[in-house]
Amino acid sequence: MDIVAAILLFGAALVGVFSLTHSSMNMSPPPKLTYAHVGLAVAGYLALVIYAFVTEQPEKHYHTLIILGIAGLIGLWLLLTKKPVHTGAAIAYSLVGMFGFLWLLTFIIT
Repeated sequence: MDIVAAILLFGAALVGVFSLTHSSMNMSPPPKLTYAHVGLAVAGYLALVIYAFVTEQPEKHYHTLIILGIAGLIGLWLLLTKKPVHTGAAIAYSLVGMFGFLWLLTFIIT
């Protein structure tokens, strides 16, 4: 289940890179691209939450859940603001998300 979460979060990261290129050109990303990113990220986060509840060692995923939760809150803030996304905020959001994804990979690889 953690591998499924990693695959879904990796897909969200790839779609997020396309959104980041739109933000860096001071354009708003297409809504379908945003919805795909949100859908993949939420599905990956839910898969990770489910895996944390059914595994024998749930404490190893708490840090990842917190980091990805912070990235989710930043993403929700970026989504709900009515003005165009500032490039610095989009880069900060992507860095927090990628840090959480890489943190998850450290548990999967070992």
